[in-house]
Amino acid sequence: MPKRSADRDGHRRRTRRQHDDKSDSSCMESCSTDDAPIRHTLHDDVVNLYKLIGHTRELTIRAHVLAIRTLDSVRMHLARRNVPDSKHSVLLLCSGTAIERRRLLLDQADETSADLLRTSVLVFVTICMIERTRRGALGVDELNRHRATLRIFDGLSLWRRLVPDDDTHHRSYHVTKKQSEPPSTSSTHTAEDRDVTSVAPPTDSDVAFASLCLGVAHLQDDSLESVQKMSGSFYRHTARQMALSHLQGAGDNFLSLSSGVFCDSVSTEGSSEADLRALISAGESEAGQQVMRDMILSFILPSSLVGIRKTLLLPRAVAQRATIEHTEMVQFAHETAMEGVEWTWEHSKDPLKLMCALMTSVACLTTTEGEDPIRKAEAFAGRVQLPFLHTHAPPDKHQRVALVPSLNQWVLFHISNSEPVVHTAVEGLTGARLALLGLSKTL
Repeated sequence: MPKRSADRDGHRRRTRRQHDDKSDSSCMESCSTDDAPIRHTLHDDVVNLYKLIGHTRELTIRAHVLAIRTLDSVRMHLARRNVPDSKHSVLLLCSGTAIERRRLLLDQADETSADLLRTSVLVFVTICMIERTRRGALGVDELNRHRATLRIFDGLSLWRRLVPDDDTHHRSYHVTKKQSEPPSTSSTHTAEDRDVTSVAPPTDSDVAFASLCLGVAHLQDDSLESVQKMSGSFYRHTARQMALSHLQGAGDNFLSLSSGVFCDSVSTEGSSEADLRALISAGESEAGQQVMRDMILSFILPSSLVGIRKTLLLPRAVAQRATIEHTEMVQFAHETAMEGVEWTWEHSKDPLKLMCALMTSVACLTTTEGEDPIRKAEAFAGRVQLPFLHTHAPPDKHQRVALVPSLNQWVLFHISNSEPVVHTAVEGLTGARLALLGLSKTL
């Protein structure tokens, strides 16, 4: 039996490689650059590009080279002022998003990371060229508005995005440490700081569009570093917006029939409260204290400082900078973590602390692979999606949780036939309790 199983596995791998080789070969025929090339349309090029890089399978070197050639052909079409229709524009967008996601999942030391970065930037430049052809040059006032959008977003914390109208709670972030609440980032506030806290938080759609428009502007000044920065922002927020659109069908405060009984039990005292206490106990450890500290910081530090990571703990450089620039916040997070998640759960009324205690406990249950998983393994084994995390997706059948900042909504779902099946989608701390406890019951 073991030998037959090994033979079957080997056959599957060979079949998969043969399929990929055939895909590459078919694209090579349509992307030929010989002396007598096959003439094809802009839409053909976009479709071929998507077939080459818009997937999650292994990306072969040959497919990557063909993708670069195909991009050259697309830009030649654009130079003749041909633009793709909306359907093929989406395919181009998905191609760039896929290659950027592939890059982010690699270690920075991986030699292919730089190649993938170049390709993702080239796709972004192509998208910018299409936008410029459609709209022409952008005015100074419009560009300034887009710059303001990015500046405001970079200065916002994730918690501010979740509860922008909770003025009382945000003021509590400026009280003394003796009151055990998150402090302000500094003792003085500039005009820019006041702008950040006085307007509605930009959505992922706003940030993606602002990044695209500024990318168009940077086409003229040949600023590769600026284009690269806009490229990363554009892909990141576009991917989040696309994910939200897939989950949007859940509606506000949606509960599936299968979760109705579970929701009722969580809302009342009894066994579910015992289940919550049992879940919280999983985070009561030294490792849990580290996770709790960095979870809190990930929610209250400015988004531009938190950045994107794969692991539970903040990168060393980010933690060091936070200690220097946001000392009071770091102290608040440290003191809260030292209290322990069980004490926090029993005594605190702060929704931020309670939410982070839940996430810490789920993190300790799910992040267990390899040596020193709290520091090195992918956070939550990919089963909790947060704006500051970028991890591999778990198998479709596994339930997972996603936080939607624009709705302050926690969604528990799984994937079936490439579409999300939503079990709960509820706002605030109640949503976090439902989603994270529901996830824990499937572990």
